[in-house]
Amino acid sequence: MQTEEFADITCQSQPMLGQAPHCGDGVWSYQHAEGLFGLLCDGSGHGIEAERIQQQALAVTKKLLKTADKVDLIALFVALHAQLRNSRGMVAVAFLLRADGRLDFVHIGDVSLCHFHSNATHQSRFQVARSNEQQGIIGYHMPTPSVQHWQCQPGQWLVAHSDGIRRSTSSDQWRSLLQHGLSTSTIALHTMRQLADGRDDASSIVVHYWGKRPLATWPAGEVTK
Repeated sequence: MQTEEFADITCQSQPMLGQAPHCGDGVWSYQHAEGLFGLLCDGSGHGIEAERIQQQALAVTKKLLKTADKVDLIALFVALHAQLRNSRGMVAVAFLLRADGRLDFVHIGDVSLCHFHSNATHQSRFQVARSNEQQGIIGYHMPTPSVQHWQCQPGQWLVAHSDGIRRSTSSDQWRSLLQHGLSTSTIALHTMRQLADGRDDASSIVVHYWGKRPLATWPAGEVTK
């Protein structure tokens, strides 16, 4: 099974200072027949228990995504909530980016999903749209998941990150990373080095959407870098 290549993606995570090798943040991406899927989750707390939570979440997600004909984000969060009951729980954002630029996502708890694009009048001015989270903790008290939608245009960027990355990062700082032709892997690495404060586990998913390339195909499967 093949799908059109229309975006580049890189996932990164790292433990807080003094907790290596145990990291409570988990990231995973997958090229599904319907589009490019990504999950970023943050297990409550730190250390071994938080790491166990995110590992359980990734295991459930991989099993569902690799066997499903369609990506059902609501069903995924319901399954994660059931799996993580009686644990500390976690927060997460999951998305599906389609070849036409439509982005579907579910966002529960204290993580971030950002959409970066240029101002229609002043292309040099970088604008940031941030998703509205549903407050709750998956596995403890989760609201009914709601799917939100954005439309991406060729050349635009998506960045998901945990609260280990400083939310006070300015638009100019993001612009300096995203508008110099750097790869998603380089940007993800710089995000970890420059924007993580070390007092918490940190993770990010960086996506560069460039639109359909009819002659470029890649096989369905894991694309985590």
